[in-house]
Amino acid sequence: MSISVLLVETPECCELCRFISYEPVSRCSVVPYKISKINDRFNKLNSCPLHALPERKEIIPINAESYVNGWNECIDKLLN
Repeated sequence: MSISVLLVETPECCELCRFISYEPVSRCSVVPYKISKINDRFNKLNSCPLHALPERKEIIPINAESYVNGWNECIDKLLN
């Protein structure tokens, strides 16, 4: 099985998220069932799996240049 990545803009709260549904109650379609009921949609659920991409690494420690280059290449491929 292959791995997929879905890139969406990280919402600041559930209200702004594209994965929220309002019928019959506010629910998150990403988070598992038991914790999917949203009581306060103007905040972000602690269990929200949507996270911002990590930043590119600019500082290269000694003996870690290939790691940093690989890290940055990965971030670049996701964004392009």
